[in-house]
Amino acid sequence: MEFVGGAEYAEIEHQLWLFALLGTLFAMTQVMVYEVVARQHRFAVYAVWAGLLVLSVVVPVAATATGLISVVIAINAAVLVALLLVAVLQGRGHRPPAVPGVGTASDPAAPGDVAPGPEAAPAPTSVRGGVPADPGADGDVERHA
Repeated sequence: MEFVGGAEYAEIEHQLWLFALLGTLFAMTQVMVYEVVARQHRFAVYAVWAGLLVLSVVVPVAATATGLISVVIAINAAVLVALLLVAVLQGRGHRPPAVPGVGTASDPAAPGDVAPGPEAAPAPTSVRGGVPADPGADGDVERHA
């Protein structure tokens, strides 16, 4: 670590794994926040605010740097677990909403069209089936960018 940060960082070199763990938890929590916000899970907001509230109460009384980072890791891990539980429990059995006019057996896309059979691929849609895709879309965004 002295090579990268200089001699000032030598005394925390034995704690670097804690900072790596904290960074990993922050990244995973951020991804989960995006996921639960995108799916509009209301409980997730409470989990994040509860973590922030606990953090604001506990951090000022931390006596050492190791104690501080340990507390932040524990709180962040608890928030991450809560967000994972919200995503898993509220995501069970969730089906994208049906889109009228996309070629289901009860609602063909246009008069005279034949609804796709069970072996046919579903009609292309975007936004988890909520918005019909362009009729010419093949789903390969990177190739057309």
